[in-house]
Amino acid sequence: MPDAERNAAYRAGEAPGALARVATRAELREPGAMERAWNRVGSVPGPGVGLGGMFAGSLLASMAGTVLGTVIAQQFFTRMRSLTRVSVACEARHATWFSREACEMLREFDIVQVRADPLVVPLPAFSVHGDLVYLRLHGSPQMYHSSYDEAFLDRLTAEIRDYLRSGKKVWCVFDNTASGAAQPNALSLLGRFSPT
Repeated sequence: MPDAERNAAYRAGEAPGALARVATRAELREPGAMERAWNRVGSVPGPGVGLGGMFAGSLLASMAGTVLGTVIAQQFFTRMRSLTRVSVACEARHATWFSREACEMLREFDIVQVRADPLVVPLPAFSVHGDLVYLRLHGSPQMYHSSYDEAFLDRLTAEIRDYLRSGKKVWCVFDNTASGAAQPNALSLLGRFSPT
């Protein structure tokens, strides 16, 4: 999007959804604007994502945290996949990312939906694809604070074993760190997979 328009939106304190709409309008007015902007920002020589790993990760998180802007997402994912085939998971934080359209776009770019706890919305069956399962556990009922009990960890262990038996890779991250619960929960889960 034009620098003046973007800067004006930031100065006005626009919400991320509004910024996504501004960027989408810019792309519609001038096709290729987002691609040209991404080629300018954060480019570094060498292997990996040309946008720079931190920038690309932040952008994906920012896009997933707002309303799905199809034009922006399509441009970003096309550029990302032209640079790398690494496994990518998207932890969506807005209901629009769970629509059939969004799930089909993520599938097209081989990006899996994070299975988070607590859920933003239940994962629709059509959102499940690929050989990666990413579980991100924020703590429930109080996000970032609550520890998971043994019964939950038993169910999680069975779920992970099912995924592994079906040939999937599993990433599991405990993000209930505010009260120090993540490490004990992770170690308890890991112990369930240790040989006896």
